[in-house]
Amino acid sequence: MRKAYKQGFCLGKFMPFHNGHKLMIDHAAATCKNVDVMLTGAEDDPIPLSTRGNWLREQYKDSNVNIIELIDYIGDTELDENGTAIDDDYWYRWVKLISRIVVSSIDAVFTNDAYGERLAKELNSRWIPLDLNRDQFHVSGTKVRNNPTGYYDYLPDVVKPYYQRNIVVIGPESTGKSTLTNHLAVKFNMGLVPEYGRTLSEVRNNDLDASDFYAIIAGQKTLLHAAQSTHQNTVSDTESFTTHLFSKIYMKQRDKELESNLLYEATLDKFDLYILLKPYKEWTDDGTRILPEYEERWIFYTDLVAYLSKCKRNFVGIADFRTLDGLPDWELRTGLAEQAVSNLLGNV
Repeated sequence: MRKAYKQGFCLGKFMPFHNGHKLMIDHAAATCKNVDVMLTGAEDDPIPLSTRGNWLREQYKDSNVNIIELIDYIGDTELDENGTAIDDDYWYRWVKLISRIVVSSIDAVFTNDAYGERLAKELNSRWIPLDLNRDQFHVSGTKVRNNPTGYYDYLPDVVKPYYQRNIVVIGPESTGKSTLTNHLAVKFNMGLVPEYGRTLSEVRNNDLDASDFYAIIAGQKTLLHAAQSTHQNTVSDTESFTTHLFSKIYMKQRDKELESNLLYEATLDKFDLYILLKPYKEWTDDGTRILPEYEERWIFYTDLVAYLSKCKRNFVGIADFRTLDGLPDWELRTGLAEQAVSNLLGNV
């Protein structure tokens, strides 16, 4: 279909880019042959201008939308009841700036805010609002920044990872990882990522080869991505470096290529918090576990500590607390894990 206008223009801070913004830009892209989106900001913005620019470029790659980043030195001014600047000199400075950066003559200005009418007039173009009263998406950048969880579903997929937090529970065998992971998922309404290696071990009767470990890595990441697609935050029962350590135990002969590849996959893991559980003396044989000796599990634990420290991962170590009668204090361990997760999510 023939485009209504040759050159469209959108202006905003997009802090963050949300579905209301996307609706506006999508409409401009469908209405105009070309669209310039001017993304403005200050050097001390809570969300960096470069981050917002990357979101928009990813969203509109291979399209007729051009993204322009601009540090705004013009500043704020007095606004009327509709949020439109009333200072004529302020508009003069903006129009001069826009005209210097946007070479083509602007035919249409797209905004879902009332100031678009004045901006279009100053640019000698037409104002094209779409969702002026925000009936389609009752959202704003301020609302998202103040309550990311409450407005998470209003964010495009390119923005969601910025507000996502991914947690992993790790440690040697018989430390209660799976129980704790399930508990945290329920308490904090997080997406649960089960231990795929356990599933495959049960199917293989604990007889695993190199191809199985490659499958475990791929399966674990697939489950993580699935959880991320439906939840703002996730909690995973294991990660790639743990799989690497187990591969060295399971493999009858050392496979340097496998070890190298699994270590590389571990560097790609992007967990915001690692909850590391210290081993207990007690060990429970559930049919898939292979490290009955405490010394073996302690070495496994120290390898995890060394890796997390070397790679500067954000981790919290939780000790093998005991009750007064000498039994594992699961309640205390769970409470400390809950506090670590709460601290992380409270900073979103």
